[in-house]
Amino acid sequence: MTYFHNKIIDSFRYNHAVYKDGTSNIDARTEYTASALALEVAGTNDAYIVCSGYAQVFQALLNQAGIESWYVTGNIIDPSISVYNSRHAWNVVNTGEGWTAVDVTWDDSQSGPAGTEFLMVPFDQGRMASRTYDTDSLPANVISGIVPEHMVHENTGLFF
Repeated sequence: MTYFHNKIIDSFRYNHAVYKDGTSNIDARTEYTASALALEVAGTNDAYIVCSGYAQVFQALLNQAGIESWYVTGNIIDPSISVYNSRHAWNVVNTGEGWTAVDVTWDDSQSGPAGTEFLMVPFDQGRMASRTYDTDSLPANVISGIVPEHMVHENTGLFF
């Protein structure tokens, strides 16, 4: 998992313009992921994605490797950080010893090596505890088995 995490961070750049443009964020869920993958395959280094792209690429790599995981959406609910109450996407991964969260986006420093603060983190620890999970992004049996009840909420239908 660490290899995939770091490869994504090395291969893609966060598209800050899409994040700041609220109308474009809806399209970013698929358009930017698909174009980033196509650019990466073509060998260019101009592949830009947003959080959904990081999480979808990570999910695709884990699926190919046969690692049980989910692409999840939710909100950041920590008022001490700049993206307070904003939509976000990340992954939950079965490590074989239990479920953990991975947020490739937040481990991308943009200016240095990949971080690991959000790599295989328990749901209720550190800054991962400042999130809520949309009920429609995880099956009910997965939610009840891995995500603390206070961190689950109904999807508002808003996009990031």
